[in-house]
Amino acid sequence: MTTVFENPAALLGTEGTALGCTDWLQIEQERIDLFAEATGDHQWI
Repeated sequence: MTTVFENPAALLGTEGTALGCTDWLQIEQERIDLFAEATGDHQWI
């Protein structure tokens, strides 16, 4: 479900409220490599 805020004040009014969450996503090395290639950022952390 998507939450739409009519204005910034409406968003600020949700402070401290859980707006929703998604399922866990396992990040594989291939996805990391693709991100590095797309952004040009191959620096390891």
